[in-house]
Amino acid sequence: MNVHYISDQFGNKTAAVIPIQEWNELQLKLEALDLDENGNIPEWHKDVLNERIAYYNENPNSFLDAFSTLEEIEKELWVTPLSFYLYQK
Repeated sequence: MNVHYISDQFGNKTAAVIPIQEWNELQLKLEALDLDENGNIPEWHKDVLNERIAYYNENPNSFLDAFSTLEEIEKELWVTPLSFYLYQK
């Protein structure tokens, strides 16, 4: 990041100036975080997570652990007709 600092007469940094393109990129990243004005996770997001946790607690056998899930994904990726064809060459 190309930052220019503005200092007071004592050498204390009092401001930072960055190119507008970098500022716009930072703004997009902040918006993507979807935090409220205080920097907290919004209530609607907490509600979604609580619903998912409740569903898991009621149906623990309907979920796979992370390692099993990755293993299933890898199996699906490697058994596609294209990968089978490429593997045969």
